[in-house]
Order: sequence, then structure tokens, then C-alpha cells
Amino acid sequence: MKDSAHQNNVGGELPTYIYEPFKRGLPNLRQYAKEMWHRREFAYEMAKADINARHGESLLGKVWLVLNPLLLALMYFVLVFIIREKDVGVEFLVHLIAGVFLVHFISSAMSKGARSITGGGKLVINRSFPKLLLPLTSTIITFREFLPTIAILAIAYLASGLPVHTTQLLIFPLLLLAFMLAFGIATLMATAQVYLRDTKSFLPYLTRFMLYSSPVLYLPADIPESLKFLEIFNPAFGLVSAWSEALVMGNLPTQQMWVSAIAWSVGLLFIGTYLFLSREREFSVRI
Repeated sequence: MKDSAHQNNVGGELPTYIYEPFKRGLPNLRQYAKEMWHRREFAYEMAKADINARHGESLLGKVWLVLNPLLLALMYFVLVFIIREKDVGVEFLVHLIAGVFLVHFISSAMSKGARSITGGGKLVINRSFPKLLLPLTSTIITFREFLPTIAILAIAYLASGLPVHTTQLLIFPLLLLAFMLAFGIATLMATAQVYLRDTKSFLPYLTRFMLYSSPVLYLPADIPESLKFLEIFNPAFGLVSAWSEALVMGNLPTQQMWVSAIAWSVGLLFIGTYLFLSREREFSVRI
């Protein structure tokens, strides 16, 4: 079924929604954006409630937000220290922590986004509700959980004795690109999960591929020529490279890093949002 909302707001009356036969295509984007904006407080409160429900009842729950990715980073550092022929210093440890934190955020947004529609309950059945808010809320949740790790990264960097660089101010545009990339992937996974319920079974492999094929356990310069194609086909490669280069190494990211990070972030945001909106009115039937 296709929902076409016709509103009569004369005299303060509530909007009247008329549902017409479904046809694939985009909804009225202007009206949809207005509905999203009117429900912005809902997205914020829903994200806040979810975080409090899962982590707010105990101190350990809140600490686990940063302890989980930090322990992963330390575990990988020990692994790399064992298998690499040359010694790895404190700078590489900070690089690894920074990369694990960022990839953990993107992979968490992908996992939560995949469940956002199939687990949306009555909100999916409500045809007047802009369902794009669900993967957006999932991304906001993971982003809010990611922010405390930035403080841990800063502490680790300062404790390592590495010098502070002006390039670290690039964290702000890089955070924006990371959010766009995470949201774009979340919308794609949310749409795929509606039509292919086994999508969630492949997510652990996708997240591992993203981690192992991104310059986290190694530096961008260490990648062999035979695997250079990962720089093009891994959505997180350019972003992770630029993230480490600016925040840890104190260098300006290369033009190739910026092009890759921007192209993937903007491209997946556009493609994911387009596919989601063009199929959204069919979700309630599929679920």
C-alpha cells in the first residue's frame, strides 16, 4: 500500500492521512523532512532511553561503553606484537586504539541499523511515522556511545608522550564523515534485513572484514601491492587512514584519503537513504 498524506490543518485540526495503492518511489521529500524535524525530540529521547536501559543501571554498564573497544584494541596490540617481525612502539598502540574505536562505531551502527526496522514494532505499522528515524536513532545511539572513547583516545595519546598537532582539529570534519558513513550503512542494512532476514547472519563477517581490511592492525603504507584494491572497495579504508594520519601521526591526510572518505560517506548516505525511502511504504507489509 502506498500512503499519500493529505493534510487539513484548518482551525488547528489534526492532519488527515489518506492511504492509496502502493507504488514504488520516493515520498514527498519536503513533507517527509518536516515530519522528521517535528519528531526530532523523539529520536533524541529514544536514543537516551535505549542507552539508559542498557547501561544506566550500573557503573560497570557505563564503563563497558569504553572498556569493550579498549580491551579489543589491547588484545589486537598483543597479537600484532607477537606476529610482526619488527617491534611496535607506543605510537602504533595509539594508532591501533584510534582505529579500533572508529571501526567499532561504524560496525555497531551497521548492526543496530539492521535491526531497527524489523524490531521497530508498531512504529513500522504506523504509516504516518517517518521510518527513517529508526536507523537514524540507531546511529545516534552508537555515536553517543562512541563519544566517550574519544576522551579515552585523548588520554592514551597524552600518556604516550606524543606531541600535540594542529591536524588534530580535523577530528570535527572526520567525525561528520564517520556519522554520515555509519548512517548510510545503517539504512542499507535496515532495508536489506526487511527483504533478506538472513542479513544479520552475515553481519559478523562484514564487521570483521571491515576491521581486518582497514588500516587498523597495520599502517596504510604497510599494505602490499596485491591488496591495494582494498583502498578502493573498503568503505572505511580512506576514513580510517585519514583518522589515524590526522589524530595520531600529526600529518595532513593525503588527497586520496580525503577523496575516498568523502566519496564513500556521501555516496552511501545518498544510496542508502534513497533505497530506504523508495521502499519504506512496503515495510509494514513485509514485516
